[in-house]
Amino acid sequence: MEELKKCIICDNQELTTVFSLKDYFFTQEEFTIQQCKKCGFRFTNPRPEEKDLGPYYKTENYLSHSNRNKTLFDKAYHAVKNYNLRKKRKLVEKHVSEGTIIDIGTGTGAFLAQFNETKWKRLGLEPDETARKIAKTTFGLELQDTSMLANKEIKDVTVITLWHVLEHVSKLNEQLALIHEKLASNGILVIAVPMSNSYDAKHYEKYWAAYDVPRHLYHFSQDTLQLLLKKHGFSLIEKYPMKFDSFYISLLSEQHKKNSLAHVKAVVNGLFSNIMASNKKGTYSSMIFVFKK
Repeated sequence: MEELKKCIICDNQELTTVFSLKDYFFTQEEFTIQQCKKCGFRFTNPRPEEKDLGPYYKTENYLSHSNRNKTLFDKAYHAVKNYNLRKKRKLVEKHVSEGTIIDIGTGTGAFLAQFNETKWKRLGLEPDETARKIAKTTFGLELQDTSMLANKEIKDVTVITLWHVLEHVSKLNEQLALIHEKLASNGILVIAVPMSNSYDAKHYEKYWAAYDVPRHLYHFSQDTLQLLLKKHGFSLIEKYPMKFDSFYISLLSEQHKKNSLAHVKAVVNGLFSNIMASNKKGTYSSMIFVFKK
């Protein structure tokens, strides 16, 4: 295990424990969430070393890289996923209509496949070999390992996207510095992450599924994410809610609590989370942030 002795955003060494929680998806191991007393950044600490994280993703319950379509829940998940893929493409093309796009942690390549290859030069980076093979078979995409980003030939990139990926990156500061280096002078960075200060996060506390320890190493709020990106030379252009996420996360959280009527409670809490966020112009369960270099 690797234990962080200071906040990776502000370098403050005063850390406090928020709570301990389980890896509900897979191992049932217990992990601890800590918080910086200065900037409020939350992170999993201690955490598995980068070389030891792979096995924590080898579960059928972890749908991010899975194309299974066995159950009603799977079918609903993929229907929403396909709708969101189209929305994500439109969001990117609202800011930039053509150029080079790199999707980091692209999974099986479904997002990149949305882009017209006559307008876009597409590069998907994915650490999992099985996911890369699925991308080749399904979409004809030749994905590369994430280490490819450091290649000297990659430069002046128009758009870099990380869809629910930043919270998984072990060497966070190093990765963001590299991303800043690779982007063109007018390039944009699109990041989607769960929000640990959303209503559903506060409601479910240690059962909140988007803590997803130990796969999620960091647990952002709007303030801490913007503080981190400012540190690396980025400024916020725009932000968007991901309204479906509150329902999905609430359902998984209800299952963690082993509650009866989980689906009904998930709909109620997911809806209430979105209402609370919209009424206060506040924080949704997950959000998309568009930054410029």
